[in-house]
Amino acid sequence: MIRFRMVPDSWRRSCAILTLFLVATQPAAGQGTTLTPAQLARIDSAFVQYQRPESPGCALGVSRNDQMVLEQAWGHAELEYSIPISPATIFEGGSVSKQFTAAAVLLLAQEGKLSLDDNLRRWVPEIPDYGTPITIRHLLNHTSGLKDWGSIAGIGGWPRGSRIYTHAHVLEILGRQGSLNYTPGAEYLYSNSNYNLLAIIAERVSGESLPALTKRLIFDPLGMTHTSWRDDFTRIVPGRAQAYARAADGWHLEMPSENVYGNSSLLTTVGDLLKWSANTAHMRVGGQAFRAEQQRKGRLNDGSDITYAAGIQMTTYAGMPEISHTGATAGYRAFLGRYPESGWAIAILCNASNAAPGPLGHAVVDAVLGRPPTRAPSVGPSATLTIAPVQAAALREFAGHYRSIEADVTLEAAVQEGRLVLLGTPSRRMVLTAGGADQFNAGGNGIVFTRNPAGAVDGMLFTVDRARKVKFERVEGSGGPSQ
Repeated sequence: MIRFRMVPDSWRRSCAILTLFLVATQPAAGQGTTLTPAQLARIDSAFVQYQRPESPGCALGVSRNDQMVLEQAWGHAELEYSIPISPATIFEGGSVSKQFTAAAVLLLAQEGKLSLDDNLRRWVPEIPDYGTPITIRHLLNHTSGLKDWGSIAGIGGWPRGSRIYTHAHVLEILGRQGSLNYTPGAEYLYSNSNYNLLAIIAERVSGESLPALTKRLIFDPLGMTHTSWRDDFTRIVPGRAQAYARAADGWHLEMPSENVYGNSSLLTTVGDLLKWSANTAHMRVGGQAFRAEQQRKGRLNDGSDITYAAGIQMTTYAGMPEISHTGATAGYRAFLGRYPESGWAIAILCNASNAAPGPLGHAVVDAVLGRPPTRAPSVGPSATLTIAPVQAAALREFAGHYRSIEADVTLEAAVQEGRLVLLGTPSRRMVLTAGGADQFNAGGNGIVFTRNPAGAVDGMLFTVDRARKVKFERVEGSGGPSQ
């Protein structure tokens, strides 16, 4: 009979610490790059909040000239069983995933299977015809004008995380939209809809699922053996960290429970992300033409460039070019940054929703470069906004029921205790603050009531962060709000 001996937690943690020390202090193969004790201490201090007992945390990978210099981890991957995070722990990459969706589309374009100037409706005819073509390039650069489907779902009372969404739901929501946020190419506005549609296009063009396509074209050639997609949130993923959010009574699970992908949902490790980053130099996948297209900044209709390229941001940090993206889905947080002039690349994956991946990444860059710590800009006292109260009698003309086909919801505007509120089932209540003629604010969202030619209120336009002027029409009826 085989017997197993339990290893004490204290011994396991000591071994983990020793392993991290050895990885951090050994020179990178063929490069001789090492970090000094002072640099290591600065990096460690950036993650100090995750060194507490029973806390989630982060994994970090640092490379120089595409040779691993440091792999380190803090906190726990699983709080219920006190399993520590290691550099090999799998996390979800949030919007860092977008560059892999973009890469799949760019590789299909290289093969001549699609053109970046193709009309979206060639491949996804479910999207309404808005009179001006939306191209694949618009999707890549977030310049399509398409409303964010998750924002629309939130207006409807079912934000992401409250239902099990699929790409069929994404298409159904986008197919109901009667307007765009703006004319395609006129502006840049981040919208996850763009990258869900790119995933759908890649699948329809190739005849493969995005997970199978990216495995064949990207993951296998680069040796990214720990990378896959969360296309089925119920699938067991060995070695995956659970994601958490902090509440007043401690940490709670905050896992993504949806089957949409392409905009997010990449399951990966810091080591695999750095293998992908190294492709920028050795170009085993795609070659020079691919890299040029990947890093091509979006261009607006007026000829001005934006910083967003194909799933990556082309910016600067500390006077150096920076190729980067952050990510956040449920309780997962991520950062991948590359600094070609200095040779450094940073990958961070966390399972704590209070982690700030961008600042953490820059703290590591500051440490390896020996720069003073970056300080957040000081913020002066906020100006006090004074809004004249609106008389309850004047508010009553807005009272009534408003139906939105776009958000698939009916809301009731009612006057309660001298305030105008929006009510929805089962227990939604949004207090509106007057901001001008027919204009109100609801928790940072904008509400504008519309009037017919006779001056009577006949509807409202609901604007959230990534979805502008979602249309509601006033309807008859005295029943309670419904969905």
